[in-house]
Amino acid sequence: MEQHGKDARHPETDGSRTRSAAGTVTMSFDVDATGKVHGSSVVKSSGHPALAGGKPVSASVKVQYAWRLN
Repeated sequence: MEQHGKDARHPETDGSRTRSAAGTVTMSFDVDATGKVHGSSVVKSSGHPALAGGKPVSASVKVQYAWRLN
């Protein structure tokens, strides 16, 4: 499966970018017959929370997901 997305930024990277930190998050989306998302959840976390001042914080992330039928 081919996946594309924009860089999801944490509120504060605390050096994550210079360490080339990376992870994978498995998401689940509930989509109705018209294509509208009615719910979403994290199935499996990357284990790397967003940080501010070295402490975990809540964050909102926008992700662009491109797909195509093969």
